[in-house]
Amino acid sequence: MNDNACAVFLNLINLAVRMMPIFLCLEPRQKNRENIAAVSVYLWVVMISMQSLFHMNETQFLLFSGAFSCLFFLVLLIFFDGSLLKKAFLYLSAWLLAALSNSLNAFAAWVLRGAGNLTSLQVGVIVSFLSACGVYLFVRFWLKEVTERLFAQLTSRSCLLLLGYPAAALGIILYGTSTIFSPAVLALRGFQDIIFYLALCVMILILYVMILSSTAGIVTRRKTEEELSFAKKLIDSQRERYNQMLEHMEQVRIIRHDFRHHIHALEHMDLDAQKQYLAYLHREMEETSEEYFCENRAVNGLLQESAAKCRQNGIDFQTELDISSHIPIDDLTLCIVTGNLINNA
Repeated sequence: MNDNACAVFLNLINLAVRMMPIFLCLEPRQKNRENIAAVSVYLWVVMISMQSLFHMNETQFLLFSGAFSCLFFLVLLIFFDGSLLKKAFLYLSAWLLAALSNSLNAFAAWVLRGAGNLTSLQVGVIVSFLSACGVYLFVRFWLKEVTERLFAQLTSRSCLLLLGYPAAALGIILYGTSTIFSPAVLALRGFQDIIFYLALCVMILILYVMILSSTAGIVTRRKTEEELSFAKKLIDSQRERYNQMLEHMEQVRIIRHDFRHHIHALEHMDLDAQKQYLAYLHREMEETSEEYFCENRAVNGLLQESAAKCRQNGIDFQTELDISSHIPIDDLTLCIVTGNLINNA
């Protein structure tokens, strides 16, 4: 394989590395990844062809590759689902991984130059392929899960702050690649300088993993705390319902006791006295009739208790509810939500 073919393969592998986080972590809108890959490769071919046809220098090609980056991000926005912040994060992460891979390839080619009758570009192709396989495993089995967890639970402001690190790290890597690992400067650099820059690249990757892992851990702990808080509210609500059941049982016992006395009294009355006594009991029942707020019995009972407390404290209690008796939410959760709304009001 000659050097020209090696250069083409290096660019193609680099494009594949930049596409991995996007293709593995996002879902296409039309479920057709092949067309999206074809469009991306087409843009890449246009970029390489323009460089070859017009013999662009390094500065011109850098500007042209920036335009290519914008076009590639537009493809990302059009063809993939997901929020803009998630797409931007994956886009920056993809270019960061590609830049780190390029630095590793340049270092390996510099160390292994001339080994085994291989040119530096041939060594770069081999190392690029191996590093691309490593990037695939990293994205497939770690970055995808962490990204889905973070962008599903973090707020938009937190996600925006999360973009800062890959953007800053990418700027450092691109600056280092254009200085330390540029073709003109690489031969003049000492071994210590190159080792230092390689260690910096490794530290950037380690910090990237640590920041995402720490953020994911914080999100997990916060979610656990919210679940514990919700479970505590459920237990408190169950305890309150249990106390209400005990009070209801006591009221039923009192009613049964009073009912027995009413029957005994009616047995010793004449017909007129019985009519008067029954009319009196009817008025008592009308005054203490059950209030109706909604069809759901559990929520209706909770609102009855709240209305009674408001009447005792001289508070005007008005509600407008439309909760049916058959709703796909358990009564306990409904009572917790309704109770929180009443307490906030």
